[in-house]
Amino acid sequence: MVQDLLVAVVMSVVVFAGTLGALAALFRAQVRRYNRAVATDLLGDWTARLELLDPAQRAQASPPANVLAAMVALPAPGLRAAWTDRPTPSLDG
Repeated sequence: MVQDLLVAVVMSVVVFAGTLGALAALFRAQVRRYNRAVATDLLGDWTARLELLDPAQRAQASPPANVLAAMVALPAPGLRAAWTDRPTPSLDG
């Protein structure tokens, strides 16, 4: 009887910990997805601003800090190719 109760308590703790772990993983995935979307939007806005400048001004323009952070946050296509076995579309040519 005591052993059955102990097994039930341990199983409840395991289920609770598993649920917390799954929720934490889901939260981390959502935050990464949001950060990727924000970084992509920032880089798109910066590219659009650069296109409005003439070549001399474009060469002297330096990106703001949030655009630099977005550049660091997004992996380059070449790095993604090293992480997976799939070739990247930009390198297929």
